[in-house]
Amino acid sequence: MHNIILILFFLWLLGGCATIPAEQCATIDWYDLGVKDGLAGYVAANRLVRHRDACAGVKIVPNEKLYLQGHQEGLAKYCRPENALREGLAGRSYANVCDQTFKYIHQAAYGVYYLKHRIDNNLDEVSRKEAELRDEKTSSSQRNKLRSEIRDLDRQRETLRDDLFSAERELERILKAPAPVR
Repeated sequence: MHNIILILFFLWLLGGCATIPAEQCATIDWYDLGVKDGLAGYVAANRLVRHRDACAGVKIVPNEKLYLQGHQEGLAKYCRPENALREGLAGRSYANVCDQTFKYIHQAAYGVYYLKHRIDNNLDEVSRKEAELRDEKTSSSQRNKLRSEIRDLDRQRETLRDDLFSAERELERILKAPAPVR
């Protein structure tokens, strides 16, 4: 039974890898798809290979020239500082397709996202431990251990908050810095 579940999961993952439904390959606007992929920050070569694989079963070859032209247009809109900020704060990864300014802003914004995420996880862990502490079935020795763990989590959270404050200041500094000359 366990093997069947693993096989089904693997097949589900493979099915989720198609970038385009095969039945749309014949009518797809390759330029438009390139724009969309560029706007999403995808690496053109990697994405084009996946599109080619998605359409191979219906014997359609992507129009690489149109796709790459569209991808450049999409990247021109994607690679803006305000987008680096938005993408980083949302916790989305970056595929290194833009200039250094985008990269620095994204890294700083992602650092803020990451620290907020760690603080949230810390608070969730404290809540779980506090609930266990309130449980009547928890032994006295376990309660002492939980109190100690909660104190440790509180100290960790204070450190994380200090780190977050620093990360937010660094992000502000980067956003205020003059753009590099190209």
